Amino acid sequence: MAQEKNLHRTANFAPGPAVLPEEVLLECQKELLDYHGLGYGIMEMSHRSKEFEDIWNGAIKDIKELLGIPENYNIFFLQGGATTQFSAIPLNFNLTNNGKVADYVVTGNWSNAAYKEAQRFGKVNLVVNTMTDKPEATRIPPLDEWKLSEDACYLHLCVNETVHGVTMREFPQVKCPIVADFSSCFMSEPIDVKKFAVIYAGAQKNIGPAGVTVVIVRNDILGKADPKTPILMDWQTHAKDIMLNTPPCFAVYVMALVFKWLKNRGGLEKVKEYNDKKAKLVYDVIEEDDFYICPVDKPVRSIMNLRFYCKQGSDMDNKFVKEAAKLELLNLKGYRTIGGIRASLYNAQTIENCEKLAKFMREFRKSNQNKTAKM
Repeated sequence: MAQEKNLHRTANFAPGPAVLPEEVLLECQKELLDYHGLGYGIMEMSHRSKEFEDIWNGAIKDIKELLGIPENYNIFFLQGGATTQFSAIPLNFNLTNNGKVADYVVTGNWSNAAYKEAQRFGKVNLVVNTMTDKPEATRIPPLDEWKLSEDACYLHLCVNETVHGVTMREFPQVKCPIVADFSSCFMSEPIDVKKFAVIYAGAQKNIGPAGVTVVIVRNDILGKADPKTPILMDWQTHAKDIMLNTPPCFAVYVMALVFKWLKNRGGLEKVKEYNDKKAKLVYDVIEEDDFYICPVDKPVRSIMNLRFYCKQGSDMDNKFVKEAAKLELLNLKGYRTIGGIRASLYNAQTIENCEKLAKFMREFRKSNQNKTAKM
């Protein structure tokens, strides 16, 4: 990939769209004007061209290799974001007409949104709901507390809650298909794909820019959609014609480059080791005393979205974010509904940026240990 020195790059801890690998961005920059000598750029390329078909097929090949996806799964690169799949899921399982219930596990903002949307289509059983806890969504209840249905048509869960910094590390053994939203932890570590009937993830956190959503569907799930399902929300449509309409070409192109970047880093096992080290740098500071508080139970703390706040309250949180920004440690403000501080450490986040954040956290604590924030 292209190389360039002396770029001005800040430490971007945004939750999505998020930091991308510098090598990938430089390659994009080079190919915006001229893709492989064609005389026109990647954003000007027909999705029916051989060049774009090669990009698409290469992305499919690499994601299969990185995740070890079995042959009985389809891989789709779709538009509409992961939120569109909140509707597509009950439609493709024909929840309206199949006479069954869908099980939903609610452990944070995005699984709650999926649960609410599913209720528009049929009967839904709330297996778990930690949004009613005080503080909300800081734990994953043990599996023996889950109130699963006897004959659900599917079980939906969100593996990593971007807003609340909670991640799921155990999955139940159930008869029904498991549908998993992996958006904010997708390809940050290996996934045992065989455990899931459907995996979906917005690319704009770990593997690319906004505009493309990866959907991985086991073959036996296809062909059961509600007859009134809009054509582009029916997974079977995409299994028959992977590019029925113009796909999000540029987003797929960037994602394809990120897949190669992940392979060059040694695959997802190595990526996980790196991500664990980054998260430890920040969590270690939090655990040194009670100046910073992470409300999430330790066994389920996310290594992608680290949520914490200052003991002194929201004024100190705001001061933290403001002073961090002066040092180009950016986008650390917590989600709008819960406040606090949130550092997103996605795959492309560097360990050097995490070291800078940890250093700032210690310095900020030393300067403000016994003070009230003055803004």
